[in-house]
Amino acid sequence: MNNSFQYTPLTSTPGMTYQQNYSPVYPPPSVPPFMTYPMSPGIENTLRELCQKVTCIDLKMTKLDKIEERLELIDNRFKSVDTELSSCKQRLNHLEQNAQFLSDVHDEQAALKKKLDTMTSTIEKTKNFSSKLLDIETQNLEKTCCFFHSMRNQLKLIQMIITPTNRGKETKVVKMNVVRNKYLNS
Repeated sequence: MNNSFQYTPLTSTPGMTYQQNYSPVYPPPSVPPFMTYPMSPGIENTLRELCQKVTCIDLKMTKLDKIEERLELIDNRFKSVDTELSSCKQRLNHLEQNAQFLSDVHDEQAALKKKLDTMTSTIEKTKNFSSKLLDIETQNLEKTCCFFHSMRNQLKLIQMIITPTNRGKETKVVKMNVVRNKYLNS
């Protein structure tokens, strides 16, 4: 302690007042340096045992210090492993999200492929239908052309047969031939 005054609070309220305690500091008693005392053999043995025990304690303290250093090293490594584990968990979560995204994309792609296959099939059917329709229209046009060509020829034939001199009798024959050809062509 130093030789200054010490103050102790009287109360713990605001505006505290302090009481002065005077505690004089006395110097330690003086001991003459290197004084030797006669030792008894029992005290020497006790001192040796104490020295051995202090040495053992010192060794054990040294070992404890080494153990403490190792524990700190292990603790640091554990913290490092814990940090790496946390990082790995974050990466794993990210990979799981990516895998889910890829799975969703794959499912979407499969659905789009199925729609595309359906549309392709529909387009092929439409092409086939269009081709068949074109064939039918072509056949119909050919038959129509043949019909009109036949009708034209028959009209020419009728015009040739019917002359102003033979109009009466031959008109009936031509009409019968036209009706007969019509039934034969259909």
